[in-house]
Amino acid sequence: MPLLKSVKTPTGAQLGYHVVTNISIDTRSAQAVAILAVHSWPDEAHYQLAAGGMAAWHWTVPVPVEPLQVGGPLMEACEDVLRALPDDLSPFAGASVAPLAGDLDGARARQWALVKQTRDSLDAQPVAVDGIQLDADPSSRVDILGAIMAMQLGNETERVWRCTDNVMRTLTLDQLVRAGRAVAARRQALIEQSDALAQQIQNAQTVEAVTAVVWPT
Repeated sequence: MPLLKSVKTPTGAQLGYHVVTNISIDTRSAQAVAILAVHSWPDEAHYQLAAGGMAAWHWTVPVPVEPLQVGGPLMEACEDVLRALPDDLSPFAGASVAPLAGDLDGARARQWALVKQTRDSLDAQPVAVDGIQLDADPSSRVDILGAIMAMQLGNETERVWRCTDNVMRTLTLDQLVRAGRAVAARRQALIEQSDALAQQIQNAQTVEAVTAVVWPT
């Protein structure tokens, strides 16, 4: 099943829909490891549009072989390992999965998982202040808030900041405050949109109607 998590690639793109596509075993070291190939797209809509091809990013993640030998479907074991590894070993640590649709309740659970993934991916996109793009993923939001508080307490008016394009720029306190406000406003709008979609999902009375509830473009 697809893994759902907003993950930033080395190029700065936020991708949220991930599929294990290949498994190989590396026996060159003393202890064999499995190399998992994972392809990523922004969301399921992009995955469907590409018919499973033309991934936005390809990952190769080495994982221990032992957890894959417990029996059961191999791909599910791979997904479980990717989710269970710590953050420094797997970009998919803590990811959720898109369950199979099945009956009406299953379809509702799957569609809500996809809606939340899209919401979280959009929530992690950069924000623009005076034409400057600033990272706004969860850790960056904490950095912005911390910088604002420190600058206010220290009567600072400017701070050097690494922007989304990896260029260091001098930003004013006002610019960082406006960035924080933009993040908060966007987050509120996303929450309201996802709540409206959640209501539509619950009100839908067929699997087809449920799967038709998608994030507006």
